[in-house]
Amino acid sequence: VIAALVDAAGAHVVPGAHTAAAMIHFLAPGRIGPVRAQATVLAVRDDGTVVRVEVRDHGADDRLMALAVTTLR
Repeated sequence: VIAALVDAAGAHVVPGAHTAAAMIHFLAPGRIGPVRAQATVLAVRDDGTVVRVEVRDHGADDRLMALAVTTLR
């Protein structure tokens, strides 16, 4: 589920692109919810756009659940 959320957040900031590669670090489980993802564009390169995605559990003191870096093309 977290990977799907990372994919959707990346596609939201780079419309029309799809995830070509992703490195996801799972840091903590979700406890309460809602779970939200925030994506930030780090770089635009010839081979794609690099995006950082933070997944947080807002009901559990904004706990960082996962951190991902994806390349979208």
